[in-house]
Amino acid sequence: MSDHPKTSSAHSRYQLDTRAGQEQMPAGLGKVLEILTNTQPERAMPADPPATVRWPMGNLFADAQPPQDGERFEPLHQQAGLLIERIVSSARIAQQEYIQTQDEWVLLLQGEATLEVAGQEITLRTGDYLLIPAQTPHTVRRVSEGALWLAVHYPCQK
Repeated sequence: MSDHPKTSSAHSRYQLDTRAGQEQMPAGLGKVLEILTNTQPERAMPADPPATVRWPMGNLFADAQPPQDGERFEPLHQQAGLLIERIVSSARIAQQEYIQTQDEWVLLLQGEATLEVAGQEITLRTGDYLLIPAQTPHTVRRVSEGALWLAVHYPCQK
């Protein structure tokens, strides 16, 4: 599986975002871009919307108070097998093991976390991302209070 999207528009959009000599797209991001650019929305947007149309939008950092315990999962967008969600973590988490049927690409927007992924300990800090393939056991072992995540779940393409 190639990490580069098949559509030229997504590829050129990525090229505009490269920084300081990066030559390759981060692992998994190419698949996310491919799904986003090749997925038809559930309803078509009007060609010339009336001035009263409200576009779905928000701010990832707004209302980001952590729960008393555990994590809060908030779907931001969902369509055709794709789920984008914000996760807000309390430092008091139940160390639950997850084994998911979809690939998951996570970005730690703020905070620190230690995960166990397929028996390997991985530490993430603000700005770090990780691709967790489908059927891979993973557990959040430790997380800082108010850690904020962006998770993208998408069908695995084997």
